[in-house]
Amino acid sequence: WLFTRQHTQLLIYGITLVVLAVCSGVYPLFHRRNQATIGAYTVIISLLVAAFAVILMLPQLMVAGGITYAVIALLSCLLLGVRNGRWPMVVSVVAFATDLVLVNTVAPSWFPPLGETIGLAVSGFPGFAAMIVVAVIAYTVVAGQEEFFRESKLAHAEIEQRVVTEEEQRVHLQQANLEIER
Repeated sequence: WLFTRQHTQLLIYGITLVVLAVCSGVYPLFHRRNQATIGAYTVIISLLVAAFAVILMLPQLMVAGGITYAVIALLSCLLLGVRNGRWPMVVSVVAFATDLVLVNTVAPSWFPPLGETIGLAVSGFPGFAAMIVVAVIAYTVVAGQEEFFRESKLAHAEIEQRVVTEEEQRVHLQQANLEIER
């Protein structure tokens, strides 16, 4: 790739996907350290950069890129909440519009077109990578929610036990007061 300069976009594409995989892989580590927001920003920013770059290098992925930007917007709301998830939505729309303009104007001269076989082989990989990223993050979020639900149930059971204990103590105290009054 470096010497013949033919299909250099495949090398850049591979590097982009490795960076995306590493950034996505650190999300569970941040989540375990109670720094899920930093992990979410890392994943979302890497997804935005990867989507933007891949569409420029491989224009045949424009439709998949549009879906990717929609998934990024949904994922940002899931991970960051509605309020903090707004900026990735706006960035997704602007990035997709920019990709659309660049792919149809100047980007075709930046990289030579891929052959049909290579194009088919490469075009399926972003969907596969996106499914893995979304699956790992969704699993982490759902597992965290299940843990909060379990803790909530334990706290509820403890509160009910305290109510029963306090009621018994109140009854016992009332009986003691009645005996003292007699």
